[in-house]
Amino acid sequence: MRSLCNVYEYSPGDTLDLKDALIRPGGFYETEPNCPAEGNYTYSPTGVPPVGEPFIRCSIERHAPSSTVGW
Repeated sequence: MRSLCNVYEYSPGDTLDLKDALIRPGGFYETEPNCPAEGNYTYSPTGVPPVGEPFIRCSIERHAPSSTVGW
């Protein structure tokens, strides 16, 4: 997600549908990721999240990174 933002000069707080920008045929990712434990992924509803806040989260708590410092 940060790579796409760097390429197109998006900044934290910019509002756009990043999921559609990232996950599409010919995009950074061809298909949407799936949780191997069958959790549900949700995406940042506001566009570009602040640095340190994940863009994608899993419904299974332990699948979240314990820290995003430095992202």
